[in-house]
Amino acid sequence: MKKRYSPSALATLILGLVTFLWLLFHVYEVRTDLAGVIRFDASEPSHYLIGAGYLVMLAFHAAAFIFVFSRARLAKRLGGWPVLGLASGVVSLAAIAAEKVLYDEIGREMTIEFPVPGEVSLLYAALGLNLLFACLLYTSPSPRDRTRSRMPSSA
Repeated sequence: MKKRYSPSALATLILGLVTFLWLLFHVYEVRTDLAGVIRFDASEPSHYLIGAGYLVMLAFHAAAFIFVFSRARLAKRLGGWPVLGLASGVVSLAAIAAEKVLYDEIGREMTIEFPVPGEVSLLYAALGLNLLFACLLYTSPSPRDRTRSRMPSSA
């Protein structure tokens, strides 16, 4: 039997994969060139990737919420994995807002040559929450997995 995917599932899958790869790139950029990430340089193409990556990540969150709600509707209830998915999505969105504040704070402190290891650790934690959300959607069971068993019952 051929498996068909809904448009929201496909959009979530594609945006999730791009978001995951972008987050890995972004963690690498923060690790190797924090000062360059903080100050935007229009001549540096990687800085445009960082801005575009945040837009893709926001689109991924929107598609993920639609996907989670459609899966909950398919399961005819909102509990268990769908609630965990929604809660982690809200936490991930809050982490995006925290990243913006942290970038501003790190930039301000770097201009006065103040050490910023605590803020950088919080930034890594926020990026980690985003990575966790991107991975969590693909490890949760499908509502169809609970309704149909592929194995014959041993009666």
